[in-house]
Amino acid sequence: ASINYRFISGNYYYEDILEDINNALIKIKEIGNNLNLNIDKVLLTGHSAGGHLSLLYAYKFIDTAPIKPVCVVNRSGPTDLNDDAYYIGNEYSIKLMYLFSNLVNREINSGNRHYKAETLGKASPIYYVNKFTVPTITSHGVLDDVVPYSNAVRLHEKLNEFNVDNILIPFNNSGHGLENDPDSLNLENIKMNEYID
Repeated sequence: ASINYRFISGNYYYEDILEDINNALIKIKEIGNNLNLNIDKVLLTGHSAGGHLSLLYAYKFIDTAPIKPVCVVNRSGPTDLNDDAYYIGNEYSIKLMYLFSNLVNREINSGNRHYKAETLGKASPIYYVNKFTVPTITSHGVLDDVVPYSNAVRLHEKLNEFNVDNILIPFNNSGHGLENDPDSLNLENIKMNEYID
């Protein structure tokens, strides 16, 4: 199933998007019941914002989701909005601060971001990692100039800290689009099928 969601704006924030995902899972379960299919678990995946939302939903709602998330495949998704790499030496930092402001419904800028760390944390998947977090595959371009590669590393380290089954697949020659590493893409597909099994 491909899940659509409202985009962040002056009226919709990350909590609203997570509600959209929840409503989609309710609908998927309903369709499954009508077809006599017992849909009791789901792997969530997405690229960029979709990766962020998949992680955030699976990590935050593991115990309350209408269909239990059992794995996430994150492709270039933001994992830690408090990562300094978003704000220091990033050519997209002004655009990202505007995006983060809309995401959390609070003004975020280089001067106040430390005071907003808890607000940014609550919109960051890494904030919810614990020993019950679902297995996670993270594919990320080492040359990504939109979502820093350090986000992927930080998540990987946090998952390891709690002994959560996970793998970080670096795309060494790729940016945000994961476009230049066929061997890494092949590994991602192999690992995803293993996790699905």
